[in-house]
Amino acid sequence: NFTSPYVEFALTSQVNSQFRVRSYARYGIENYDTVQFVPSKGLVEFDDRQTLRFGVSGEYAFSPMFSMFGGIDYIPTTYGSPRSVSTPPVGGIGEFDEDIFNAYIGLSVKFTDYLYGNASYNYTNSSSDLAGRDYDRNRFSVGVSAEF
Repeated sequence: NFTSPYVEFALTSQVNSQFRVRSYARYGIENYDTVQFVPSKGLVEFDDRQTLRFGVSGEYAFSPMFSMFGGIDYIPTTYGSPRSVSTPPVGGIGEFDEDIFNAYIGLSVKFTDYLYGNASYNYTNSSSDLAGRDYDRNRFSVGVSAEF
């Protein structure tokens, strides 16, 4: 089975001429990242990976040339229906859960009608029952983009 069906609901609201807010909820059965190493069990393939995603983001335009954006996302995932793919196969494998929290904030500058610059900070926290998947990550990004 190579399909990943999902359903998503999103709501975008232009609160006023400067401020826009978007929220979403998405539930999916995803078939990627399903083979994991489980200590004392070896390689395990999960036939059922259910993910629920929630998020809120916003953008505030201080002027036509300068805006600020930010948002938060929460992504709980359950890895279910495990089966050993190690040789020899190992039994007694249960479900695993993983929670990811992500927050970001940034600035955008319009240089010309087609050229934009942006800078952002992104924080991610992953808490997982799977070995080696707990982490905190801080990312800074600076870039230029052209839209035409």
